[in-house]
Amino acid sequence: MLEFNPFVEYYPGNNWQAKCIRSFHRLISIDPEAHRTRENLKSLTVIKAETLRHLLFYPYTIHCFSRFRYMWEVFMMITYILAFIIIPIHVAFIYEEQRLEELTVKRLVSVINVIYLMDIAINFLSSYQDQQTKKIVLERGRIASKYIRYYFWIDLLSSIPDQMVIYWLGMKAKGNNLDQCIHNSLMQGECLWDIIIIMSLLKFLQVPLFFKYLNDHLEGYQISTLKIKFIKNILSVLFLFHFFVCINFLIIRVFLTEKYVQISESIVDVDFWKETSDVEKYIICFFYTTSTMTLFANAIEEKSQVDLTIAIIFTLIGCVANYWLVSEALMYLTTASGPTVCFQEFQYELMEYVAFKKIPKSTQLRILNYFDFIFKGKFYRMSEMYALNKGQLKHLITNETCQQHLMRNYLFKMLPDGLLHSIASCMRETIYLRNDVICRIDRHRGQKLYFIVYGTVAIYTQDGRELAHLYDGNMFGENEFIHYRDTHTYMNYVAVEECNILVLLRNDFMRIMAENVELINQMRSLLKEKQEENFDQLQQLDEYPNIESENELEKFE
Repeated sequence: MLEFNPFVEYYPGNNWQAKCIRSFHRLISIDPEAHRTRENLKSLTVIKAETLRHLLFYPYTIHCFSRFRYMWEVFMMITYILAFIIIPIHVAFIYEEQRLEELTVKRLVSVINVIYLMDIAINFLSSYQDQQTKKIVLERGRIASKYIRYYFWIDLLSSIPDQMVIYWLGMKAKGNNLDQCIHNSLMQGECLWDIIIIMSLLKFLQVPLFFKYLNDHLEGYQISTLKIKFIKNILSVLFLFHFFVCINFLIIRVFLTEKYVQISESIVDVDFWKETSDVEKYIICFFYTTSTMTLFANAIEEKSQVDLTIAIIFTLIGCVANYWLVSEALMYLTTASGPTVCFQEFQYELMEYVAFKKIPKSTQLRILNYFDFIFKGKFYRMSEMYALNKGQLKHLITNETCQQHLMRNYLFKMLPDGLLHSIASCMRETIYLRNDVICRIDRHRGQKLYFIVYGTVAIYTQDGRELAHLYDGNMFGENEFIHYRDTHTYMNYVAVEECNILVLLRNDFMRIMAENVELINQMRSLLKEKQEENFDQLQQLDEYPNIESENELEKFE
């Protein structure tokens, strides 16, 4: 039987119009091969269900895990880099009216403004993932509401089309005399031209968003957090240094006036700057900024009070920048080598130990795989780390993951925060390797409830037939756990791969819920309703016969 294809089913036809429509919806729908999809939706069945929900109810919303969203974010990162380079040059160096029409910079700035405005429109159409429930929000109203509450105003301020405003208001450049605008004629049209141009520096408000996109995409290539931080620090230094070079000349422009005494070879020598090209101006400011910010300002002789003032400003900035760079470099060198070296030493000692004990090779390999899975190639002294985090802080660290899993679960999210916190404190983390039996048939039935943090668990019947797979965020054993001995389900649960599982004992649960019998009855009713709802949905979705767990059906809500 041919596999069900939702795009062909809902947009049939072999003509070019139908093919274009299907291509469009594939582009804005969830991409099964994307890194973010694999990280958040482990199961292929969940991905199919999410695709179906998207096509049925929100066909024109851009999915946050779609190929289009990925390409748009890459395109916006390139645009941000161009903006961070071009905008400071445009603000500082391009200020003479007769040259504006001849410059490509003006056209590039206009294109950047248009792209920024397009980004606002696309953000209103793009879904997002709720960080608390980990569900994908596709409703246009909720998308717009969240966007307006958070990033919209930053995007709007950074998207002011300065070139269009200047054109509409008929403004003209005053020239290179910013001092008169600041002190004498601030509200004249010529001076407003300078103010509007300077306001284009608000595009640097998008720096955090640029680094967020960069971080997400680098993680998709399995680059370590430490290397990502190193790349972000390098880019931060380059952007800031370029920004300060341009700001250096912008400050110089303030003092390029007859009001100040012009001294030969001074940084505010008007005749010198008039005879200098833009490239030469940038190189001179680059040298001056480098000399002051790297604390080599004594190599330049200050000829005037203005020279001294500018030198002091950039020297102070350089002190802060150097302190930050040295601290980041030391942190990087220490962090990069420490845990890896410790793990290698620990692994060598472990290999010597198992060899001395003459443990069979298969068991040796299993032990080594266990520690490699836990520490991921980097060894940390967990006992010392916990000893430093005593009391409330340690309690928060150990319970954060447990409470998050409870809050996302349909059975527990209706409980008060106090009960959730108490239940989370009783949960225990357990590691299972591949082919480990997590729960056997009729052994400790109903005594434990399991939550999968990450990994894959297979469900087997008594005769060894595989029924389904469970994935990250799923739970199992809830039917026996809630109803206890009122059910007769006999299943084996086996780890398909290395699994990190949280376990809740029934005795702990009943002790905490002893005075909340009504809540337990509500949980039983909720479990029954969920099972009936899942049964009805399975009957309606005949084209999806392989749905692997009841939790995955929540994607259809």
